[in-house]
This record gives sequence, C-alpha cells and structure tokens, in this order.
Amino acid sequence: MNIFTSLYIIVDGYFVANYVGYSNGAGPVFSYHYGAQNHTELKNLRIKSLVIIGLTSVIMCILSEVLAYPFSILFLKDTGQLLSDTVYAFLITFRSLIR
Repeated sequence: MNIFTSLYIIVDGYFVANYVGYSNGAGPVFSYHYGAQNHTELKNLRIKSLVIIGLTSVIMCILSEVLAYPFSILFLKDTGQLLSDTVYAFLITFRSLIR
C-alpha cells in the first residue's frame, strides 16, 4: 500500500500543479478586467477558462488510464502480483475521481 500511496501522490501532485498554476496565472487577468468593469471580457475569460480546464481534465483522465501501467512499473520492477495490484488500485482511484 505504501508504494501505491507514493505513486498516487506523485501523479496527483502533477495534476493539481497544472490547475494551481493556471489559477495563479489567470487570477490577475480576471482581477484586472473586473476592476475595469469589462464584463464582456470577463464572460469571454470565464468561457475560455472552463473550456481549457475541461479539456485538460479529460486529457488527464485519459492519460491516467493509459499510463497507469507505465507509472507503476517505474517503482515496481519484477514484483509480479504487487505490480498488477498497484495498477488495479491506481485505476480504481482515478476512476473514483470522475464520479
């Protein structure tokens, strides 16, 4: 279980870092247009942000499904059953995030 936990923290940290980075970069742009009372541009930014976040979420979900085995093999070489159990747990965890 410790191997799976460390693998999950690494992969989840990468996914979360993308969203935190986007929000830190987009926040000042939203603040500027809000202060300028530019509601049309705020609406456009909101739509663009939702599209970007939605697309990256779908791409990351697909990547987590496809790359579950390669991520697991990085930490678990020649372990047999432990590797298959970790891949299975990895897939369960990421599928539970969708629901």
